[in-house]
This record gives sequence, structure tokens and C-alpha cells, in this order.
Amino acid sequence: MITTPSQFLELQRVQVNALNTVGHALISAAEKVSSLNLTAGRSAMDSATEAVSQLTGELGVAAPDLARVDLLMVMRVYATARGQYARRVVSLHRLTPRDGSGVRMVSLVEHDEQRDEHKHVKDAELELLRARCGQNAEAELGRREALLEDLVRRRRRTIPDVRAALAEYRGERDPTREIRGDPTV
Repeated sequence: MITTPSQFLELQRVQVNALNTVGHALISAAEKVSSLNLTAGRSAMDSATEAVSQLTGELGVAAPDLARVDLLMVMRVYATARGQYARRVVSLHRLTPRDGSGVRMVSLVEHDEQRDEHKHVKDAELELLRARCGQNAEAELGRREALLEDLVRRRRRTIPDVRAALAEYRGERDPTREIRGDPTV
């Protein structure tokens, strides 16, 4: 039991040190992952299972620390018929701790390479939204779908356009003005 201010400060110091240790391990692992060479248009991690295996194995990230990341997105670069490159989300998984000994991966989105479409696991997406939004998850999912459909319909695909639309959706200021240093903001 904490009975003095010095005990409280010591507890805070220990918590900060623990968070810093986890943060440094994740940053180090991220730096190692980002330095991996691409070969034949594919990274060393083509699936979420491979990514988790490499992060917890070769790169030494503890599984409980990795589970704190929450979401894991695997992307791939494809060559197009016109000689350009396209990035695609291969999968999106929710990461949660598994009995303190590992990482549980819950599939949210998978890419169908043949059709170039994404398959959503709606029940898993709703479970994640319920954890974050409470009972209004279905309504929130509907609002988000409408926002994305509106972006596609209006052909708003550039990063500044999407940022502005998301800011508007969230009731925030347009971040593109802040990026440019607009003096009227």
C-alpha cells in the first residue's frame, strides 16, 4: 500500500521505466523490420503469422509487449502492368494477449489477390468496435462505411483530402492547414 508521496513517486518511476523499456524494444524491432530488404517485390514478412514470428523470434520482442500494439497491418508492394507499383494491405489483425504467454491474432481484413478485393470479418470488426465504442458499435461502423463510400464516390484519394475528411468526421480542425503552417489558423 502506498502511504507516502515518496512511495508514490517511486511507483511512478518504476512504471515509466517499464514503459520506456517496452517502448525501446518495440522501436528497436520496428527499426530492424524497416531495414529489411525487399526481394522480388516481397518483404521478409508476407503474413501476420510470419510478422509475429519474426518479431517475437529473431527480433526479440516479448509476446506480451507485442500484444500491446493492438493492430498489425501487413502490406505488400505489387508491380502493375504499366510498370508502376501498387501497395496493398494484405491483412489486418487485432493482437491481444493470450494467457500472458503469447499473442492471439484475430483476423479483421484479408486481401484476395486474384480479385484485388478485401474481405472483412464483420463479427471481429464489431467486437473490436464494441471494445472501443461500447454498444454503439453497429451505428459507428455504419457511419464509418458511409464516410469511406463518400470518399470513393467523390474521388477523394489524396492524403490531404482524406486527412481533411477524417478531421471533419471527428469534429477536429483540418490538419492540412497546420502542416502547411497556415497563419490564419
